[in-house]
This record gives sequence, C-alpha cells and structure tokens, in this order.
Amino acid sequence: MTLYMFDKDTKGGTTSACEGQCLVAWPKAFMGASAPTLTGVTGTVGSIDSADGKKQLTLDGWPLYYWVKDTKAGDVSGQAVKGVWWVLDPKGTPIKTKS
Repeated sequence: MTLYMFDKDTKGGTTSACEGQCLVAWPKAFMGASAPTLTGVTGTVGSIDSADGKKQLTLDGWPLYYWVKDTKAGDVSGQAVKGVWWVLDPKGTPIKTKS
C-alpha cells in the first residue's frame, strides 16, 4: 500500500504531529523488530517511537502513514489531501503535485 508523509511533521523529528481523529483517516505505518528492506528505495529507512511503544516507519526522516481510502496496492487517492499529505519519491523527497 502507498505510504504518505504529513507536512505538519518535522523531518528528522522524534514525534508524529498526526493525533486523535487524524489517525483514524491516516493510520501510522509501523515496522516490526527491524527496518524493512524496500526494493528501489534509496532514502534512509528508520523509525520513531510511538506513544504506544511501537516503532513508526520513517523514510529520510519523514514519519509514514497509510490513507484509509486507498483500498489496493497502487492507489494514491491520499496524494495532496488538504494540501498537506504527500507521497515520497524513492529518496524520501515529498512529491508535491496533485494526482
């Protein structure tokens, strides 16, 4: 599934700015015990600690989220929602164009 970054987050920060109702529509992308290997991704894959003790996946310092209205792999209906949600390129740079 497509992952997104949120403009209200701080690149390289240690917390997520998406809370409460935001997380209903934009669930955090969590990782397992170690960072996943992502084919074609050249940006730095890492994580930040979530308040519930889980590790939220990051790409080049940006916390990552799913969009609940994406229903299948390849959907990008969350791109540019409210002008603050963006897909990242393989380097971890936000693609700030409307889909």
